Amino acid sequence: TDTAGAAITVQGAIVLFDGGLIDSQIDASEAQYLVAETNLDVESEKIAYDSASAWIKLWSATQAQDLLSKNRGEIDAVKSQLEILKTTGILNVGEFANIENKMNDFALTEQKTQQLMNLAKADFRLYFGDVTQGLRAPPLSKLISRKTKFGSVNLPTLKKLLLEQAIAKFRVNETKASLKPTVKSVASLSSPQSVNGSSDAKIGIFVDYIIGDGGRRAARIAAAEADFLGLEAEIGHQLKVAEVAFNTAKTRLNSNQSLIKMSSKKIKLLDEQIKTATSQKTLGQTAIQKLFTLKIEKFDAQMDLTKLRGETYIAALDLNLASGSLLNLFDL
Repeated sequence: TDTAGAAITVQGAIVLFDGGLIDSQIDASEAQYLVAETNLDVESEKIAYDSASAWIKLWSATQAQDLLSKNRGEIDAVKSQLEILKTTGILNVGEFANIENKMNDFALTEQKTQQLMNLAKADFRLYFGDVTQGLRAPPLSKLISRKTKFGSVNLPTLKKLLLEQAIAKFRVNETKASLKPTVKSVASLSSPQSVNGSSDAKIGIFVDYIIGDGGRRAARIAAAEADFLGLEAEIGHQLKVAEVAFNTAKTRLNSNQSLIKMSSKKIKLLDEQIKTATSQKTLGQTAIQKLFTLKIEKFDAQMDLTKLRGETYIAALDLNLASGSLLNLFDL
């Protein structure tokens, strides 16, 4: 008489060969994790650049407003004297018209400076909240290093592309593995719950191979290879763009530093001319309109220098961004 009863069966399988399928999947997963980390660097770099730029622009706008306030009273005082000379007939209408044109330019500069201040404050609030008093900029030397060189591996955006290319390569290997057979070793142990029953052990090797699929695997391989080649071309393009950005920022930074030296010398020369003209005016040797023109010219030179210093800071940020050292600069 046969008696039926419950049995417990344990079965295990080990893949002996899969053409590299599992290894490629593991490699792709690890690379995707690194892509996620790199995405964080990309976003951190963007925020660091934008917030630092907002800080510098507000600092530059504040410097320009302070310069306006400092020169406004002095220039208005000279203009009042010129108006008196016009009223008395000492200064003719044509000469005074030229003075008025310069004052209109001064008023236009004042209006533009206020607009830049309003925009700078709005950008600043996005990152730092309410505008603080006594805003300062760090020494330019802290943003510039002689060791700053172009290195593609330091750029988060290029790192991300390189990792995505690696994933694409793993996907190619994964799809090519589907053309190869899969070999598994399977072992099982079955034991009945009956005390008198005997346990059965089995072991075997299974080979799985797809003979034909209508070209689906070949199409998947072609698509994966196209993705890989597309990323390779994108990396080459972005590398050229990054090199151009680095060289442009470096050239602009060097040029601005030279222009700052020249502008500073020009302002010192104008100071000497104003001092001489003031002395001659006291002795009645120099027309007051010449003194006014020199003061306006000095103010314009100072405004240009203030703007140039702000642009130089931005160029230094651009250089750090293009070299991949911006995050290190801000300890990020």
